Amino acid sequence: MSTEIKYRYCNVCKHEVEDPSKKPLTRMQITIWVILMVATIGIAAIVLAIYYSTRPKYSPIP
Repeated sequence: MSTEIKYRYCNVCKHEVEDPSKKPLTRMQITIWVILMVATIGIAAIVLAIYYSTRPKYSPIP
């Protein structure tokens, strides 16, 4: 099995970077991600509530 060597490139000087590392998220970025996730779940809950309240209700006994 061959080992692949993956290289990243610097955006400024276009040289290869052998050991790339990602920057950790800042506190502000984490807060924005949490707000977006909560908002998405809230919007989905509202849409689901509207769907369940407007669907026709059928009686099983005629």
